[in-house]
Amino acid sequence: MPLHDHLIVKTMPVANPKNIISGNGYRITVLTERLLRVEKQKKGIFCDDATQYIWNRNFPEVKYTVEQTGKMLLITTKWAKFFFDPFAKDVTSVYLNGRWVDVKHAKNFGGTCRTLDNSLGRVRLGKGLLADKGVSLIEDNSLLLVDGEVRPRKAKGKDKYIFAYGRNYRDALTDFFFMTGEVPLLPRYVLGNWWSRYHAYTQKEYIDLMDAFAERKLPFTVATVDMDWHWVNVKETFPKTVDYGKGCFQGPGWTGYSWNTDLFPEPKAFLDDLHKRNLRVTLNLHPSSGVRCFEDRYEEMATAMGIDPKTKKAVPFDITDPKFINNYFDVLHHPMENEGVDFWWMDWQQGT
Repeated sequence: MPLHDHLIVKTMPVANPKNIISGNGYRITVLTERLLRVEKQKKGIFCDDATQYIWNRNFPEVKYTVEQTGKMLLITTKWAKFFFDPFAKDVTSVYLNGRWVDVKHAKNFGGTCRTLDNSLGRVRLGKGLLADKGVSLIEDNSLLLVDGEVRPRKAKGKDKYIFAYGRNYRDALTDFFFMTGEVPLLPRYVLGNWWSRYHAYTQKEYIDLMDAFAERKLPFTVATVDMDWHWVNVKETFPKTVDYGKGCFQGPGWTGYSWNTDLFPEPKAFLDDLHKRNLRVTLNLHPSSGVRCFEDRYEEMATAMGIDPKTKKAVPFDITDPKFINNYFDVLHHPMENEGVDFWWMDWQQGT
C-alpha cells in the first residue's frame, strides 16, 4: 500500500550533471559557488535519491574550474577555492575572503540540541551551518526518502556538504533550506504563551484554571494537555489485556489514544470550551507501544492492519510501514482532530 499523496513530499534530488566532478571512489557536486557536496564510496555507488535530510540538489549550473595542483584538485568558483585530496577523498581546506580555512578544525557557532532529557545545566550543541571563519561542514547519514518511504542506503560511504559563505549568513540559510525543503510559516498562535504542566488535571480543573488566568489578564494561546488526557494506569484499569505492546521503557501507560473519561467525562465539550476561550489544543503522545486492545479505536485499527481483533494482539507502532502510517492518521488522529484537537505534541522523539 503506497502512502497517501498528501504525505509524500515533493523532491528534486538529482543534481545538474554539469555541476558534477567524478573520480575513483569519489564524486563532487558544485551545488553553488559556495557550497560543495562530497561523496566518498569505494565502489562508486553514489546517492541520487532524496534523504530524510536533503530533498533537493538541482541547483542551476555553476561556473567553476578544476585544476591539478600537485596531488590535489583545486576547484575554483567566483567566491571560493576548495582544495580536494583525491587520496583522502575529502575537501581539506577552503580559501575564502583572503585566507585559508582548515575544514576539519573550523570553529562552529553551533546548532541545536536534539533533546533536553536527562540534562542538568549546560548542554552540548550539535554543529550548525554558520562559523566564525565562514566555513562549516555537515554530514548526511540519514536514510533514503523514496516516494515518502524511508529506506536504507544502497552502500556505506561518506556524504558531506561544505559551506563556504563567509558572513553571508542569509545566503547560507537560503541555500540550505532549498536543499532541505522550505520551513512552513508558523501560525500566529504558536508565538503566544502556552500552558503546559505535567499534572493529572480533571476537565473542570483545567477549564477553571484557564478562566482564572483570564480573570488575571494572563494571556494564553495554547492549552497543552500532558499524557494524563489518556489512560495511564493501564494494568490496573485494563487487567485483562493480553498484550501491552513494546517500546516504551517507562511502562505501558505512556502510550494512549483514548480519553481517560474518569478525568475528562466529556472530551468534545472540553475541547469546545477551550476553543470558546480562543485557545488551541495540543495533546501529548508517546506512540511507541502501538495500539492495544483497550483503545477505543482498536478494533478498527487492528482490522485495517490485518489483525483479528479477537486475538487482542497489539498493533505495533511501525513508522516505516506505509500501511501503518496511512491507518495511523486515518483511524487514530484525524477523528480526534475533527473533534477539536488542533495539533499533537510528539514526545520523546518517537517516530521523528
